[in-house]
Amino acid sequence: MTESYNGFKLEIDPVIDIYRQDNSWVGDWDPSWNDDDVMEMFIKSAYLLYRVTSKNELKLTVLGGTGVRMFKELLLNFGVTGATGIQDDETALAFKKKKPSLWNRMFCKSRLPQRPSANQVAGAILSEKNWTPLLNDALIIGAIRSGQQFHIALEQNERALFAECRDDLMKAERRRMIQENYTLVEAHRELGRLSLNRDYQKKLWRMFLNRNHSMLWDSNKNNPRVLARELLGLSFFGYQPVFDYDTLKFKPPRHAVNPAFNAYAYGLRNLKFHDSSARRNIMETLSDFLFHDKRAVVYPGDERFHASQAA
Repeated sequence: MTESYNGFKLEIDPVIDIYRQDNSWVGDWDPSWNDDDVMEMFIKSAYLLYRVTSKNELKLTVLGGTGVRMFKELLLNFGVTGATGIQDDETALAFKKKKPSLWNRMFCKSRLPQRPSANQVAGAILSEKNWTPLLNDALIIGAIRSGQQFHIALEQNERALFAECRDDLMKAERRRMIQENYTLVEAHRELGRLSLNRDYQKKLWRMFLNRNHSMLWDSNKNNPRVLARELLGLSFFGYQPVFDYDTLKFKPPRHAVNPAFNAYAYGLRNLKFHDSSARRNIMETLSDFLFHDKRAVVYPGDERFHASQAA
């Protein structure tokens, strides 16, 4: 881990212009993104989160949509990671009830980052007031450097869709077994085994992501979600997906890696992550990482390209 702020800043400085250029949309809601003095504070915020992440005793970082950090059950089980204050009122209130003694020291209205202290929150779910893409990358890099696993968590509406996919997949398996003349006992036994089979779980997640493209791509804004950015970061630094019982997690490589901000920033730039016209390339890269098949998750409208390639 980079211990000092000066060492952290030395890593960031060579790519700060890339962060500004490739994430210029931040300036639409926070013009200070282009102010050098305020950028210094954003870098400090990223550093604070980077340090706090390494203190996560669970050694686990939870990834998912914005609704995850408002899901009370997940918050109470996994805790919140925040270095400069909690982002959402709903999350803050849930945290206040769980950790009232820390609340008064952690939650403030100021945009300015707080000093590092033992009272910072080191849980598994990110909720950060001074959020920027730089800060998000600091979370991923800090977690990787401290050897953490990553898990995907589903929002409440996504859980319903996931259950629907599971039911549909089971129905398809039952039909196959009937066609292959399985007995009722054999079919029941085989279906029980399937739920624990990783190939089956892989097929389930593939179906779910194809029915839930918004998890990776925002169709309204026509740009990739933060989760897509995070998964690409894991792919850059050697992590591997593990499909377990209704769970998608990512384990670190066997050999220790030292992820760098420049590798993350240039990796995204090479994919044209900032360019909405690169959607197909981004989705193919994510599909290859998750399923070792570039056509595993196809965004609506891109089917024609794949069909022409097959022809």
